[in-house]
Amino acid sequence: MIATPDGFVHASVAGSADLICVRDGSDCQEKDPYLFPTLHTSCHDADGCHAGWTWDAALAHCVDVDECAPGSPYNRCGDVAECINIVGNHVCVCPQLQDTYGGTYEGRYRFDRESQRCIDDTASPPCVWPQFRFGGQCVDDPCQFKPCGEHERCISAPDGTDYFCACKGRRVDGVCKLSPCLTSPCPEPWATCYNNDDWRGRRCAGSSCDGVECDDGEHCNSGVCVPDSDKSCNLPESWCDGDGEILAKADCGDGDGIDDWACFAPSTGRRAVLLSSNCSAGTDYWPDAPKALCPPLFNNLTCPLPWDEWCTDPGYVRRKLDCGDGDGIDDWTCTRPALGQRGVLLSSDCDAGDRWPEADVALCPPLFNRTICPLPSDDWCRGEGLLQEQLDCGDGDAVPDWVCHHNVTFQRKVLLSSNCSTDHWPQADTSLCPPRFASMPCPQPDNWCDGAGEVSELSNCGDGDSIGDWTCIAANTSRRAVLLSTTNCTLDYWPEAPKSMCPPRFNALMCPLPWDDWCVGDNLVRSKVNCGDDPSTLDWVCVKTNTSGRGVLLSTNCSESHWPDADKSLCPAAFSDLMCPLPWDDWCVGDNLVRSKVNCGDGDAILDWACVQTNTSWRGVLLSSSDCADSHWPDAEKSLCPTAFNGLMCPLPGEEWCTGPGDVREKVDCGDGDAILDWACVQTNTSWRGVLLSSSDCADSHWPDAEKSLCPTAFDGLMCPLPGEEWCTGPGDVREKVDCGDDSGVLDWVCTHPANGQRGVLLSSSDCSDSHWPYANKTLCPARFSDAPCPVPGGWCEASEGEVLHSLDCGDGDGVGDWACVHTDTSRRAVLLSSGSCNTDDAGWPTAVRSMCPPLLNGMMCPLPYGWCEAGDGAVAVVLQRVNCGDGDGIDDWVCSQPATGQRKVLLSSSNCSVDYWPQADAALCPPVFNRSMCAMPYNWWCSGDGFVLEQLDCGDGDSVDDWVCIHTPTGQRKVLLSSSNCSVDYWPTADRSLCPNRFNSAVCPMPYDWWCSGDGLVLEKTDCGDGDAVDDWVCVRNETGQRKVLLSSSNCSVDYWPQAERSLCPKRFNSSMCPMPYDWWCSGDGYVLERTDCGDGDGVLDWTCIHTPTGQRKVLLSSGNCSVDYWPQADKSLCPARFNQALCPMPYTWWCSGDGFELKATDCGDGDGINDWVCVHNATGQRKVLLSSSNCSVDYWPTADKSLCPPVFNQAVCPMPYGWWCAQAGGDVLEQLDCDLDGVPDWLCTNPDSWMRKVLLSSDPSNCTQDYGPAAPRSLCPSRLSKAMCYWPWGDSCSGESYTRQRADCGDGDGIDDWTCVQHNSSYRGVLLSSSACDDSHWRDADKSLCMPVFKDLPCALPWDGWCVGENLVRAQADCGDGDAILDWMCIETNTSRRGVLLSSNCTVDHWGDPDKSLCPAKFQDMMCPLPYYWCDQPGEVLERVPDYCGDGDAIPDWVCTNPTTGQRKLLLSSSDCSNDHAPQADTSLCPARWNGTVCPQPDWWCTDTGEHLERVDCGDGDGVDDWVCLNPSTGQRRVLLSSRCTLSGATEDFWPQADKSLCPNRFNSEPCPQPNYWCSGEGMHIEQLDCGDGDSVPDWVCLHNATGQRAVLLSSGNCSTDYWPQADKSLCPKRFDSLPCPQPYYWCTDSTLTLESVDCADGDSVPDWTCIQNTTNQRAVLLSSGNCSVDYWDTAPISLCPTRFASEYAG
Repeated sequence: MIATPDGFVHASVAGSADLICVRDGSDCQEKDPYLFPTLHTSCHDADGCHAGWTWDAALAHCVDVDECAPGSPYNRCGDVAECINIVGNHVCVCPQLQDTYGGTYEGRYRFDRESQRCIDDTASPPCVWPQFRFGGQCVDDPCQFKPCGEHERCISAPDGTDYFCACKGRRVDGVCKLSPCLTSPCPEPWATCYNNDDWRGRRCAGSSCDGVECDDGEHCNSGVCVPDSDKSCNLPESWCDGDGEILAKADCGDGDGIDDWACFAPSTGRRAVLLSSNCSAGTDYWPDAPKALCPPLFNNLTCPLPWDEWCTDPGYVRRKLDCGDGDGIDDWTCTRPALGQRGVLLSSDCDAGDRWPEADVALCPPLFNRTICPLPSDDWCRGEGLLQEQLDCGDGDAVPDWVCHHNVTFQRKVLLSSNCSTDHWPQADTSLCPPRFASMPCPQPDNWCDGAGEVSELSNCGDGDSIGDWTCIAANTSRRAVLLSTTNCTLDYWPEAPKSMCPPRFNALMCPLPWDDWCVGDNLVRSKVNCGDDPSTLDWVCVKTNTSGRGVLLSTNCSESHWPDADKSLCPAAFSDLMCPLPWDDWCVGDNLVRSKVNCGDGDAILDWACVQTNTSWRGVLLSSSDCADSHWPDAEKSLCPTAFNGLMCPLPGEEWCTGPGDVREKVDCGDGDAILDWACVQTNTSWRGVLLSSSDCADSHWPDAEKSLCPTAFDGLMCPLPGEEWCTGPGDVREKVDCGDDSGVLDWVCTHPANGQRGVLLSSSDCSDSHWPYANKTLCPARFSDAPCPVPGGWCEASEGEVLHSLDCGDGDGVGDWACVHTDTSRRAVLLSSGSCNTDDAGWPTAVRSMCPPLLNGMMCPLPYGWCEAGDGAVAVVLQRVNCGDGDGIDDWVCSQPATGQRKVLLSSSNCSVDYWPQADAALCPPVFNRSMCAMPYNWWCSGDGFVLEQLDCGDGDSVDDWVCIHTPTGQRKVLLSSSNCSVDYWPTADRSLCPNRFNSAVCPMPYDWWCSGDGLVLEKTDCGDGDAVDDWVCVRNETGQRKVLLSSSNCSVDYWPQAERSLCPKRFNSSMCPMPYDWWCSGDGYVLERTDCGDGDGVLDWTCIHTPTGQRKVLLSSGNCSVDYWPQADKSLCPARFNQALCPMPYTWWCSGDGFELKATDCGDGDGINDWVCVHNATGQRKVLLSSSNCSVDYWPTADKSLCPPVFNQAVCPMPYGWWCAQAGGDVLEQLDCDLDGVPDWLCTNPDSWMRKVLLSSDPSNCTQDYGPAAPRSLCPSRLSKAMCYWPWGDSCSGESYTRQRADCGDGDGIDDWTCVQHNSSYRGVLLSSSACDDSHWRDADKSLCMPVFKDLPCALPWDGWCVGENLVRAQADCGDGDAILDWMCIETNTSRRGVLLSSNCTVDHWGDPDKSLCPAKFQDMMCPLPYYWCDQPGEVLERVPDYCGDGDAIPDWVCTNPTTGQRKLLLSSSDCSNDHAPQADTSLCPARWNGTVCPQPDWWCTDTGEHLERVDCGDGDGVDDWVCLNPSTGQRRVLLSSRCTLSGATEDFWPQADKSLCPNRFNSEPCPQPNYWCSGEGMHIEQLDCGDGDSVPDWVCLHNATGQRAVLLSSGNCSTDYWPQADKSLCPKRFDSLPCPQPYYWCTDSTLTLESVDCADGDSVPDWTCIQNTTNQRAVLLSSGNCSVDYWDTAPISLCPTRFASEYAG
């Protein structure tokens, strides 16, 4: 081993076993930049350039050494191996016998650098090229001596004893020749070359000068030789002499008739033209001369490339093909496989640009339909933990798709080539890419499991799929979620995922709390207790101490907490000694409600809850000895709790009992013997009443018709109660209170219905049970009924029957209205006269005479007698009409007629309605009807005889009257009598169709002339042809020829369509006839055979078939078809199976199997029909198709026809490539054909030496040649070729550019094969593809150093993501922070906020962003401000300041200050502190005195935000000259104040709420009313008023009044605001309000149940009400006079003179 000097180490060159001496580590002096850079691991020790590079002083660059250049001393490949130069190195590639071996060779040659020979040592013995192994020994390759001729390839026999020569083109006359288009291309690049069928020549489409040879001085122009000395432009020097450029001369059609010069570069499509019509301009339009300048030359050319290097960068693939845009010209395409990007330049639209990078699929379907989607952006799958892949997701298009997933959260997205518009991030469904997603855990949703205390874990929950599942558990609440990979990953069951979802993880957990603050609050106690349901697991218990509410979450059943009334048995350890839980917190809390804890004597020695509502006597009880489920509210039995309920009135049945409109509720003693008051209820507007007697069981109030005897005190003197709320409230009903004179002046209920006179009455003197509705007698209430009309009986005049009720005075002399009923349709009628008996029998129905009610009946029609115009059984039909016959009275008359006979009668309203003139009423009686009647029946024999039919119908002669028609059925002869004529002419026997179109239009034609269908072979038939008129037609057919004619009754009977009447003219007859013979030449010519046969089309009729024997082309005329279509040239088998089932498929279109490399053969594919089939194979790609005679001949399965379709041909054939560009050699791919799977059949192998992309199509593969395993086919698929292959680099040029370094190096993973590494220097991202791995994970971004120590050991941390520390005001830097590893660290500083982060190379997992700890990187952070927390000062109204060192914290570093001028609130971050406390919202002034001295106090949070409060900023006059905060509630006068003079040192701690004294803020409070004390004047019946009481300060005062008692209080602004003089504030305190009010009652004055309190003006001269109080049984009394001093009430013998208006009447009583 050679020695190394100091500073140097040994290193190996990529692809070499030799060691070289290189500089060590950081001493390496690299030259930058490199030309064509690649990845390297060492520096050359001589010139500072990497191995394989050398310094070029002229270029000032390191340039690649071409080791393969002739004579290069660095070429180590010897004479056999091929030397291939790569950037920075070279490789030696041995030939492989598989290329020229006639069998299956399993060996593989490798290059031995030491001997510089190619050796196959895959088995024993090893053989040296050109020997190979056969039968256990090395034999010579007979092809080594190149025995084959030109254009031939030598193929060795398997044993080496022979060889044969395979032609690379086609043999012509026994000689191997290449394609004539290859050896002799067309002279013009725009021409299209076609080989002749015999390959003896070629033809050029679009070339006029092909084969034209001109003399010197001449050239070909449009096929003619013309002198060069014409008037064409002189060519500029060196014009069109570039590499590959073609010069042409032709007339471009610019109008001068002179040749023009054109120049064209086929490799780029670029072109120029010099037009002889514009030579002086000197313009040649290079490089993209428009087609319009020279259509003859340019119209068939591809677009010119935008620039020569278009789509030539590494990783880009440029192709030239016809994209199918309709012009038949090749187009340019550009693809970037690594990113799926693509562009296209269409020759049909060169101006549209290349549509890069997302050209639509439709622009070039032949290429783009089978290419991957373009990535939306280069960074589509870049970020920490993101992995990008290409694979076929199984979406049905057999094209790779893009997949991106995160290796920690498994979030994922996919771009399907079948739909490139959306990527479904971050939770792409498994169904989108089953091959990749089916075995992955669910992707986590965004922000999933990132709450405080939540822990995420990946484990198998036992859901049957062996795939990890995500669980999330909050330790302090046991709340949890799970994402199961067996579900659709969209439901995580948070926060109460059942244990069964993940037993291994959840079984040992407590129940999850329903929410985080479950059982958190005032009086709530949460505990963990073992309730005995599961001895191994605790349970959650919650108790509310003030209500005994409780709940429990048992670990054995987490679905129910039983709150707030969990049963004691659920957790005896916690609940056994507790009272019943209140049903809710404010149970029995409210006005008049009294809740108490009492022992009701239920035997358990535990207190019980009792509740009584004093104003309703409602009550309830919760007994601790019960199950606590029923409080018996509101009518608990007294026996449940005698302690609380004895002596109470009945509970009201409901809160709304007796509170409706008109209801009066009283507490009275009904005299039921228990000395307890009872409830009485009366509804004044209905006299309904009810009573609840305290002596009863309180269950029945007897509502609404309580007997008077139940409570005489309340019910005596009342009217009858209405029978119901709806009594007499229907439409038209009138309800009245009337004294009917039946008792002592008590009113009675009367109900009338004026619309029909019906009526009823409830007499108070009766038992109130009968209202006598609807025919109450007049005598029941003469005061109301004496002048009323008769009541109309029910059903007497029904509107539903068409009857109309009339109310009028019929003039019967009583002056009272009468009723008349008239039937609208028949004029039948009746009359009820009020002067009569009101009996309907006397009403005269149905023919009441006019004299009964002349005002109504004198103008009416005659009433229609019953049965007057009705047909009896078997009688002829009649017709009734209502019409004015013109008899002079202007009233309608009745007419009855018999259509069958013309008989008729009439009832004239002008007569006495008794005579009807039947049966031949004269026309003069009713001209409007009878003048338009039909003729009388003609004589009896007018239409008699066999076959004659008489009909009566309107012929359509314009008079709308029926006519007589007679038809002779066998002959169609006919006649007619028209009512519009004189009834004497009948037009026999051929009455014209126009005489009676309504009848004759549907009749058969008259028989034609006798000879119409006479002659040999003609047959006459009479049949309905189905022409839609349901009438017979005449048909004539010649059976021998099928010729035919028809006379259709639906036509004009004059055309018969001879001799080829269409089938549609008479389908009923012609559908069963064969087609008429077609034209003579229908099946003529050599090889054509005409046959007449039944094709089996189901009609039993013969058909015509015509077959071309040499090609199988065929046609058929089916009698079951329309005879006009013959299906030429590929009539389907199903059209004539009887003839076609045994025939060869018809030859497809002529170009079906044409073109270079295509081979056509006819052979039996073994499809079971014994008939030959067509097979077409493309030899160069193996692509193939087949037309099977056993199928329908319409599908050829191109380009990958399955083996099973033609085993005799395909079983020994190479797989067909899926598409022509399957192995794009233009992109550096290498295509090989060898037997990889040793089945004796060749396979396709495609590899790329640069990226080690590889794919293979195995002829033995179960996928039947549909899977190529690309782009990283496993080595096992072709071990003889791939056993030592590197991993495929799947990302194209994704690791290229100035900031990237990609290299091939052995990372020391033990396999002796190079590995791929990639480092991004500006981010320290790195990745490695180890050849010893499965090659599916590059560990990109943060590959562990141990994966490739030779490359990664001295690298800093990889940045967490691309955008880390990228943005406005962000500065990213590298420095050693002193963390002990001597490696640079990443720092990120946001200059405008001082936020910072650091990635220490000693711990790359946390970037400490926003952490204020300076010790993380003291050298950089020591002198920096505190980092500004996010959202710290961004609330509305807040102002952020970055202040210099005047806060006085002594560190000479600026500090952050945040103030809110609106509230005065403030906070700060001192750089001298640890930056953790900002002292919000009331930072002390001493923290920054220079900034805050003399500023307004900061308000506490939510200060002055209650409803009704408003805030003011004012100087209160406290002597500091600084504004203060004042908070006022105008509705109560309550107030508070924050004085700036009192918050200077320690902040404002007192605001004097709610009654801040005036002296605190005289500038503001002196003009304000007193503040009310809390809850002042808030009792029931109280109300507040604001007014100036006249106390001399002109400021409003507060007055509080009790509506019921007159008690009052006053807060005077002129006083001290602390005394309100309740409850009897003196008048003098507020004379403006109190002078007009009654005296305030003393407490409990006149409140005993035996006392009656009244408000009455006692006539004491002040016109103000006074209070009187009277003892009900003794008449003792008292009075409070408003005119007095309100302090003396004169109880108990107040003189009458004090209140004569009340006491005088009481005394008299």
